[in-house]
Amino acid sequence: MKRLMQIRICLFAIMVFLIGVILGTAANAQEACSATLTWTDPTLNTDGTTIPVTGPTALKETWVEYSICLAGGVDFANSIMTLESQPSQSHCVTGLEAGDWCFVAYAVNNQDNASDASNMAVKTVITAIPAVPTLLTVVDMVVYTIRQQPNRFVFLPIGTVPGGTQCDPDNYVNGKFTVPIDLVIWTSNDPNAPRPIVVVADCA
Repeated sequence: MKRLMQIRICLFAIMVFLIGVILGTAANAQEACSATLTWTDPTLNTDGTTIPVTGPTALKETWVEYSICLAGGVDFANSIMTLESQPSQSHCVTGLEAGDWCFVAYAVNNQDNASDASNMAVKTVITAIPAVPTLLTVVDMVVYTIRQQPNRFVFLPIGTVPGGTQCDPDNYVNGKFTVPIDLVIWTSNDPNAPRPIVVVADCA
């Protein structure tokens, strides 16, 4: 029984690990390319012979080497090397910080013999963070309070606010933003009617 429990624990740990790998791979796949590189594979060796489709001298992969440009070229002492297996002739580079990046490529055959570096490609990466939106105002003058009902929450209209009322962009629920309660024109004129402490509205 103890042995069976250990096996189950191991299987569970493996399953959790695999799920993490799958989710991590999916997240990486969705990351935008900072630079997309393309190239044309060589068809000849340096001695003029044709590169075969298969065999020991056929192409195996392409190495891509890159870095922040140094003196107009790749900083080979601090470069990053990645590869693309045949028959791919493109490569997506992600996660580049702002700056000028220099890239070169090498053709590699099944004997692990690499060509000289290709011509250099340069990409200027610009990373910018937008400023905070301003002048978020009410577009629908109806304001709502939130009430709890069995198994759900609902928005109940309780009044209006003047058009153009400023909304709080940091406080929202389900796409509606809080607005100043002292600007609310209540639907009920009963001064003794209970008033909510927070109201929300549709803003843009």
